[in-house]
Formats: sequence, structure tokens, C-alpha cells
Amino acid sequence: MFSDPLRDIHNLAHLRDAARRLLPRGVFEFVDRGTEDEVALRNNREAIERIRFKPRVLIDVSKRTQRVNLFGKECAQPLAVAPTGAAVLLCYNGEVEIGRAAARADIPFTHVLDQRHGAGDGASRRPALVPAVHVARS
Repeated sequence: MFSDPLRDIHNLAHLRDAARRLLPRGVFEFVDRGTEDEVALRNNREAIERIRFKPRVLIDVSKRTQRVNLFGKECAQPLAVAPTGAAVLLCYNGEVEIGRAAARADIPFTHVLDQRHGAGDGASRRPALVPAVHVARS
């Protein structure tokens, strides 16, 4: 039987190492790298590294929730999933699968309406928070 490759993942470095082992090299490098001089990648890493958690003990957390109201819609967490554009490199019908995962997690998913993935593809039973519209210039 196959073991779960994510069983021993405890942080982003572990996840990155697992992805490097499991994905074809070109796909890993596409997902792992930033663009141009990787300035945004560097800025994102620095922003994440500035976050510090302040542990609090003996606090009643039995009624805590992350549920929020975003634009009049109740959501499980204060975040949304945006189109990746490259999801198809990692999974057949990737955007549809991401939409389904977002629906299962009860978080908003913005989607692109194009000729491959129209509004009726069943990606999410939950309506998109904001449909992403891309205008092509010729």
C-alpha cells in the first residue's frame, strides 16, 4: 500500500521538499519560482518571516470561530481562492478541482469564465464571490 506523502509535512519547507521529490522537475520549478528577479517571491518570504505568534494559555477557545461575512456571504474563513492559471499543470481540470475543494472548505472561489470552463461546469455548488473577468486585447 502507498504511504501518504503529506503525513510528515509540518511546515512550508517540508512541503517544498516533498513537492521537489514528487513533481517532475519542470513543473516543480514553474510552481516554485517567482518571475523576473524573483522580487515578489523574496518580498512574500520576508513578510511571512515577520509574522510571530503570541501563545496564550488558559484562554477559553471553545467558542472561537474564523467564520466571517464577505460581501454579504457567510464564509468559513477570511480568505478566498483565486484562479491560478497554471493549475492544469498540476492536475487535469485543475481549476475545477480547486473550485470543488474551496466549496468543500466553505471558502469563496473566484473563477474565470472562458471557453474551457464555463459557469455550468459544476466546479462549485457555492456561487463565486467575485467572477474574475479578463479582457483580451488583440
